Amino acid sequence: MDIGIKYCGGCNSQYDRVEAIRHLQKMYPHHTYSYVSDERMAQDIWIVVCGCSRGCAGIEGLVARQHLFFVTQEEDMAAVEIQLSAMPRSGK
Repeated sequence: MDIGIKYCGGCNSQYDRVEAIRHLQKMYPHHTYSYVSDERMAQDIWIVVCGCSRGCAGIEGLVARQHLFFVTQEEDMAAVEIQLSAMPRSGK
C-alpha cells in the first residue's frame, strides 16, 4: 500500500506526532510511505496528522484511493493500525 503522511504546522501539539508515525512505520514496514512534500498527491491511504483537536491541517488536493484518516490525538492511531493490519502487503 502507498501511504501518504501530512502533518499540521505543529503550533499546539499535545503529543509527539512524528513519533506516532515512526511507530506506525516500524509496525508496518512493508508499506510505502510518502509525505505531502513529495508531491505524490494520490495515495492508497492518507494519514493527516494534527497535534491537537483543532484539526487545522487542510486536505485539499489529497486523493485517497481507499481511505483518509484524520488523526487529532494519539489514540486515533489505533484505528489506523487496525486498518493497516487488515490490508495486503505491498512488494516492499
